Amino acid sequence: KEKDFDIGLTIRRESEFLNEPVEDHRFVMGKINAGVMFFKYTQQTIKFLSKWIRMSETHKNDQLALNIILNLDFQRNHLISYNELKILTVPTDIYNFYYFKEVCPSNVKIIHYKNDIWLKGQQYKDILL
Repeated sequence: KEKDFDIGLTIRRESEFLNEPVEDHRFVMGKINAGVMFFKYTQQTIKFLSKWIRMSETHKNDQLALNIILNLDFQRNHLISYNELKILTVPTDIYNFYYFKEVCPSNVKIIHYKNDIWLKGQQYKDILL
């Protein structure tokens, strides 16, 4: 079912965030994965994006800046009101799949080939073609 939202964010698995062995990386990583996001063209969204751009320049990391701005306890599959924005949270398992050591489930909508992982992602070739 289609939902009315301004921004869609993908939220990591809780275990992924909690089990990150390096404290500094856990902080930068955050619960929100900025690799796949969805935007509705609204004035509120443009205002948010401008703030995010400024914060990204300050912190030299877009994902860190996003997690600092939206310092909320995000759960997956929720619709949240935040500063005149409606934010939809969806799981990385479906809309930002990058768990390449696992078998790709049939319900995955978006595969995120990040860093050099796309070179190792040949097992997903049949899904994409």
